[in-house]
Amino acid sequence: MSFTGYPEYKDSGVEWLGAVPVHWQVQPLKRQCNVMPSNVDKKSVEGERTVLLCNYTDVYYHSEIVQGMCFMKATASEGQIEKFSLQKGDVIFTKDSESSDDIAIAAHVPETLPGVVCGYHLSIVRPHFSIFGQFLKHYFDSASAKFYFNISANGLTRVGLGQYASDNLPIPLPPLEEQGRIAAFLDHETARIDALIAEQQRLIKLLKEKRQAVISHAVTKGLDPDAPMKDSGVEWLGDVPAHWEVKPLKRAINSVESGTSVNAADVPAAQGELGVLKTSCVYKGWFDWRENKTVNREDLGRVSCPVRENTLIVSRMNTPDLVGSAGLVLDAPAGIYLPDRLWQVSLEEMYSSKYYYFFTRTPAYPALFTGLRQKRRWRAVSLVESICS
Repeated sequence: MSFTGYPEYKDSGVEWLGAVPVHWQVQPLKRQCNVMPSNVDKKSVEGERTVLLCNYTDVYYHSEIVQGMCFMKATASEGQIEKFSLQKGDVIFTKDSESSDDIAIAAHVPETLPGVVCGYHLSIVRPHFSIFGQFLKHYFDSASAKFYFNISANGLTRVGLGQYASDNLPIPLPPLEEQGRIAAFLDHETARIDALIAEQQRLIKLLKEKRQAVISHAVTKGLDPDAPMKDSGVEWLGDVPAHWEVKPLKRAINSVESGTSVNAADVPAAQGELGVLKTSCVYKGWFDWRENKTVNREDLGRVSCPVRENTLIVSRMNTPDLVGSAGLVLDAPAGIYLPDRLWQVSLEEMYSSKYYYFFTRTPAYPALFTGLRQKRRWRAVSLVESICS
């Protein structure tokens, strides 16, 4: 999308902000707003008034905070209620999180919400008369503001924004009427883009369902629509082509191996280093060897079971929906090993690893593995194997 330029620009005085229209001001946030970090927690204290609490997740997952949202109940002192009750035009943002990417996620309050109070881990920005709340919210969403908040956040295991950093966010400030036009334009355009994203997500879901249906039909019914069929003897499988066999998977397996539990740093192994796979390496529906951790020096001698080409990597221990997650190793990376929570399944030469991998992508497969924990049960699953070359 291209925009018509302004007749004249000036240096904003802020390196990462660059030039702004000549008639705009650039001021720290505190000059135009009150920035108030909340101290209202989720506890209910006897003697305090009951309030509805706008929490971190309410802001994180919504661009607007409005009446009728599912706020939790808590209590607050009279001073807290007076200071942190949500008013028309307020912008609320996340002031701390586990990652700097989640810092300064903002939501706008279009109307005053009686009885709703801003909760802990959030800050209220209350604009003065010269700044429009919705414009400010959109600025919080901009790449420029994200950059500022990223470099301003402090902490190791948890990062946060101090009062100084919040107060001194540089804001490019058009006249109030122009702010309104910009905010209205962005409301319209972002709503249109969000609708396009939703439609694309719906199409992606339909395509995934079609993909799964094609795989399921091919590995359980074959490619010939006119082939004579027979009862497989397996209730969930139904009929299969008459020339196919149904046999336990263990007949096709050459070996099932697992690795060793070792101490590892949660960063991918660099070239020349040894890495141990994360169980998440098969969660996407395929094998991703980049999901690995660097083995600590003192444990280098304890690694076992290197990843080999043309094998299936299977999650053997996890929550019921993830047990049995599988991926096919097409190219075996050097120096990558299995942990104890994954199996490496090798098939006999006469059987196709890719064929069995595609079976793991059918709806029947996950249902078989809900709650399974033992290797012998995985080996006993019944699969179809075509005897045709």
